[in-house]
Amino acid sequence: MRFKLTLLLLVLNAALFSTLFYMDKHADSEREFQKQSSLVLPSGSIEQARSLKLEGPGAAVAWELRRTGRSWRMEKPQQWPLNSFAVENMLDQLRFLRKGTAFSIDEIERYGATLEDYGLDKPSLVLTVDSGSQTSVLRIGASTKVGGRFYLLSPEGDQVYVIGSELVQALMLDMDKLRNTHVFNLPPYTISSISVQRSDGVRVRLGKRAGGWEFESPIRVGADSAAVDSLLAELADLKVLSFAPQDPAEQGLLTPRMRLGLEAADQRQGLLIGSADSEGRVFAKLEDSPEVFRIDAALIDRLGQVQEVLRERRFNRFDSASVSELRVDMGNQSATLQKLETGEWQVLRPTDEGGVRTWKADGRIVGSLISALSAQRALRFVSDAPSEADLRDWGFADPQRKATIRSAAGTRTLLFGDLEPKLRGVYVMVQGEPFVYESSAAIIDQLRPVPLHYRSRLLESLPPAARLLRMRLVRVAEGETVLDLAPAAGQDWAGLLDSRPGDEGAALGVLLNFIRAGEAKNFVSDRFSPDLPLGDGKAETWALRLETDLELPSGTGQAQTRRMEYLFTKAIGGTTQFGASESLELVFTLPDELMLALHRLESRHVPPALPDEDEAEPSPAPQAEEAAGKAP
Repeated sequence: MRFKLTLLLLVLNAALFSTLFYMDKHADSEREFQKQSSLVLPSGSIEQARSLKLEGPGAAVAWELRRTGRSWRMEKPQQWPLNSFAVENMLDQLRFLRKGTAFSIDEIERYGATLEDYGLDKPSLVLTVDSGSQTSVLRIGASTKVGGRFYLLSPEGDQVYVIGSELVQALMLDMDKLRNTHVFNLPPYTISSISVQRSDGVRVRLGKRAGGWEFESPIRVGADSAAVDSLLAELADLKVLSFAPQDPAEQGLLTPRMRLGLEAADQRQGLLIGSADSEGRVFAKLEDSPEVFRIDAALIDRLGQVQEVLRERRFNRFDSASVSELRVDMGNQSATLQKLETGEWQVLRPTDEGGVRTWKADGRIVGSLISALSAQRALRFVSDAPSEADLRDWGFADPQRKATIRSAAGTRTLLFGDLEPKLRGVYVMVQGEPFVYESSAAIIDQLRPVPLHYRSRLLESLPPAARLLRMRLVRVAEGETVLDLAPAAGQDWAGLLDSRPGDEGAALGVLLNFIRAGEAKNFVSDRFSPDLPLGDGKAETWALRLETDLELPSGTGQAQTRRMEYLFTKAIGGTTQFGASESLELVFTLPDELMLALHRLESRHVPPALPDEDEAEPSPAPQAEEAAGKAP
């Protein structure tokens, strides 16, 4: 029994659902029918419309619009692209235009009225919608006395409708709002080619490739893709400042000073650029339109220099990570740097015997040089086809520097000619290429043909297990000890430093750090000499000697002792102090921190002044003093 009841309920529910579904579909159909029947224009007629034409005494300007593809264009009174928002608003008003209150012509005549009473005998506005197979004419007459609505004669001419004011407002836009103010309507990302032709015969063409933009003529060379994209964005935003009466001869448009062409996959737009007006604006016109207008001159002036403005200024691009060797030459001097499999760099230093020494290179200096070479930019494009005489004049017969870069992509050699003082630049060219550039002369200071310049500034690094037994600082000339320190039994160096007075402990700490892993500020020479030559026959003597006794671990299990020595001059000019290591065969300048530490330590241990002669011995009698010939 329960089963039969359940089955009956299911059947009733299904029947009820079907009835509701049918009623809802019927209601939808009824609503759609009412909606369609209330429209003034047949459904779909606006989507199929090919042209719109507005006439009548109420129109500020009579116009005609025509659809081209998906966009609308004005044909009269001007041939010009339209403001898409204004057109879409107009089309929406027509698409959804409803009849509202309606009465037939028979009813009007029955009550003794005529079309003249509604302003429809001579309509204020006449809009013609042509869809090719069908033409609909909307005649708009007077406004109603109340509510600001308008009378409209049906396309069939047998009904009068009362419509809202929205359509009239959309149709009555002034020309400045109806026209598109932008000169070009190609989206920048679709453009694949740019061409510029000047009146002097120069033709420039750029093409878009997978790797970016490049010049195709007059020479094939890379373009600055970011600069090209920026220019295209500016062109997309280029606006008409005002329209002008057509006078091509006076406006310089019969023989334009420049022609600009933009090409996309399926569309091309060309702009003719003429002379300037009295206010400095430029006359121009599109190739497919007779209309003449004025545009801003600044962008046009830049287009005249497009070869320089858009050219890629980084002329020495390479993959920095794949560089395996660098060589810097100047005359008969050279410095060669090689990258090891570990990723570290080493310096090759030829010996007097014809062999080669290797030093660990300073990674910061090498990295900075590679970055500087990769970032080379043209301040100016000097020449794309220099003569032999030009190359001699610019210093390439005997370049002041030559930088060779070997990487996975091959070998590139940069030649650096003479300096050019006007831009503080230097003439540069890539060997094997005809182009001459002017680049910043700052690179010259980094291109040093001296192997020692690239050596790691680390002088010597002691192993962690090395023990410092004793440290002495001695005045070389006098043989006098400034300080002599060694930790006492059960004491380490940290405890010893803590026991020193004032800032002496800090200065000693700097000295200990220098002993364990000292770095030079700069290198002067890789040849030690008893005196430091300063040039002009002058020399500086070594003033201080730092002696350190070390205990080093040994593989035999027995510790080995060693003495480490450094020599220092006195501070010269208060800003420079030299150091040397005879065992390392190096002369160098001291870091500022070490200079200050040595000064503090030496000044704390100034030897006592010798007693004055007058105080040490009795003064002689005046007669004896005069006899000795001494000054009073």
